[in-house]
Amino acid sequence: MLIALSATSQTTTYKTNKWGNTKLTQDHDWATALDNPVKENVTIVETPTTFKATFGQKIKLYKIIKSSKMDEDTKVYNTLMNAKPYIIKVMYISSDKSYAILCENEWAVANVTDAVTAK
Repeated sequence: MLIALSATSQTTTYKTNKWGNTKLTQDHDWATALDNPVKENVTIVETPTTFKATFGQKIKLYKIIKSSKMDEDTKVYNTLMNAKPYIIKVMYISSDKSYAILCENEWAVANVTDAVTAK
């Protein structure tokens, strides 16, 4: 199932049960963070204007300022949360039909197969 990332009025909800806290790793490395995941429910809701990331009971709301395609399967978002800039990448991994989403220097999720898009 391929979910289009460029539609303008879609909402996509990604769910998983673990995430990597890149703030706790040397050089904010997402791969190392995912090797030592925090096990709790994660829901990431992508709308045309925001990302709402819920980690357990903690909610982070990012306002999308600009988006661009890095390649066919990767979209990059320049966002703001509390006036601080963050870069979020959403990558579709076609080999295992999953998603990896990372917010640079903050958090990462991978192997996300529960993704639902609604208009």
